[in-house]
Amino acid sequence: MLSFLKPGHGETVFASNNSLCQRVGGIDERTLRRHINRFVELGFIKRNDSSNRKRYRVRSSDGECISYGLSLTPCSNVRASL
Repeated sequence: MLSFLKPGHGETVFASNNSLCQRVGGIDERTLRRHINRFVELGFIKRNDSSNRKRYRVRSSDGECISYGLSLTPCSNVRASL
């Protein structure tokens, strides 16, 4: 996921599941979703879903930037057990 980060766009990945699967080497999308869910459970990443579950960045009417995607910002509540 780190390879999908864009300079100046913060620490959120906006790539689609299909793009992530291809970059990893052609794994099944269900496998990718299962691993992402596990990373979220462990607190390694944070998922910020839009209403249609797409990943993108938008500006609100007051100019605030809202990012929908997978945040790679370190979480303070990372569980120690795998």
